[in-house]
Amino acid sequence: MSLPDSMISLFNSATTRPDGTKTTLGQQAIEMLRSGGPGFTEVATSDNEQRVIAVPLQKLDRCYVCDKRDGLRLCNSCASAIYCSRECQKRDWREHKLACAQTHQINLKTFHPFIAYMFEYLRARCAPHHDPDSFHPALRRKILKAPIPGPRKSYPTEKPIHHTIVLGDTHDMQDGRGIPAWFRGPGARAMAHEDKMKVYHQVIRELFAFELTVAVSLILLSEVYSTYLVCKDDDYDDEDEEYPDPEPTDPWEPRPCFRLEHGKSPISDFGIAKGRIVGSANRVQTYTYYDPKTDTRTMVHDPDNHYWMYFRTIKGEEITLDCAGSSFGMETYVDASHCLGKLPEVLRIKGSARVPADFRTPGLLDSASAKKQPYTLVEEHRFSVMHNTSLHEALSTTYIRETAHGKAIIREFMDMVLSASTTTPSASSPTSTSIPAPKRCTVEQEERVYWYRVIGSPMLSQILSGRHWLEWGKTSLHHDNLWDILKQDSANGVNGQGSEGTKRGVDEFLKGSRFDPKCKEFLGADAQEGGGPTKGGFEGLWGLVNEGMGLDWSDRCQN
Repeated sequence: MSLPDSMISLFNSATTRPDGTKTTLGQQAIEMLRSGGPGFTEVATSDNEQRVIAVPLQKLDRCYVCDKRDGLRLCNSCASAIYCSRECQKRDWREHKLACAQTHQINLKTFHPFIAYMFEYLRARCAPHHDPDSFHPALRRKILKAPIPGPRKSYPTEKPIHHTIVLGDTHDMQDGRGIPAWFRGPGARAMAHEDKMKVYHQVIRELFAFELTVAVSLILLSEVYSTYLVCKDDDYDDEDEEYPDPEPTDPWEPRPCFRLEHGKSPISDFGIAKGRIVGSANRVQTYTYYDPKTDTRTMVHDPDNHYWMYFRTIKGEEITLDCAGSSFGMETYVDASHCLGKLPEVLRIKGSARVPADFRTPGLLDSASAKKQPYTLVEEHRFSVMHNTSLHEALSTTYIRETAHGKAIIREFMDMVLSASTTTPSASSPTSTSIPAPKRCTVEQEERVYWYRVIGSPMLSQILSGRHWLEWGKTSLHHDNLWDILKQDSANGVNGQGSEGTKRGVDEFLKGSRFDPKCKEFLGADAQEGGGPTKGGFEGLWGLVNEGMGLDWSDRCQN
């Protein structure tokens, strides 16, 4: 799939290696993926790399050896095989031990903050205001009037709150003046910077929930459940070729297998759920963008056309992860900063201590517990990603060498998800009309999913190859917004240089990022080389990519 013209131009840009030799940005990106780059673990990205998607059965309902259905017990080591007796387990051990010894379990209880962080990271890395075909109406116009986003408590009979943001003249988010120039009209000067940033994040998090959910689901399937071969060194036979193939005699070995689980129960299925978001403890809030010049109103994110991820365990337990509910006034966050400490700094953005995520386990999905939660997800359609064999075929090659057939399969899957219409009439907009579900995805949506995968797959690969998730502790949940904490710091006269304990907002905002000194303790000088901060962002390859995507890391406005 082709990249946007802006990215093609960027990747063809000339640059210089540390040794003074000339190259292009695209070639250097391939080299970084192949060799790991500063702080990266090496991954295989050869032309002929093939991988097999191997997923667990949806049901373990009979003994692997004798097919009996009584007295079944899971293998304690890998939880991917089941036996009726110790005798059957011993008989199967010679064959089973090879797969069992290489299987690494990944517990969703501690891993889901990183999944949520991938959503937030991809939102920031792929800045929407850089793509002219996917402008949010508020990102190309000045803001004349806007309510300050925040949760609103709910009562059972209350309907959604409908907010209106009034748009003014055209605005260029890339003109260098940042967020302050975005706001005009009465009260703009008096509006706190933190409140303006809350409006900005409201706008950003309304975008691309569908594409992000599809991309992250595909990334999980391709990276967690793939069993491709990994080259043990980078000795290539022809360094003059642009994409040299490894020699047949090079040592290759199977990559260890990974499996998602919840507690001790393996995940037997996961995928995309589509339906509605309904207020419970909090009221659903929607935002309409009004252009007085044309007298038009646009609602970007419809609560009756919502997407989230579902997981089902081998025991039939249902788990959901919603990373797009914050745009409806549902401030449920996880702290993902502890997941980033050993990652290269290019993968660590500010604000990771409050990543939008609502993780519902079986105990939180029953009716009594659901009433205490901010909102309820009403599922109307479900699309398995794990057991979609066509997607297995499409993901049998890496995203760098994606085939036309693979692209067509992913496009058909996206069409299927998009075309499934919600059945309940919408009450989410002031006119009580919902946005009709499109029948086919657009080229821009295809490219966006592809680009998310290009960025996100190496990111997850770093976590898996380094087995970093084994060091993550208990997940911290939050219902307070980072910008509210920073606003309180400002009210107390704290500017980031305050005494210990008086600048909680600043500390929380920088946790896990490249500005967090605790993270730098894990990275040596080699990991930091070429990735240090500059006035406009990062040096080297990723600095140019950041600039090309409109990301200015010298200003906290861009995460």
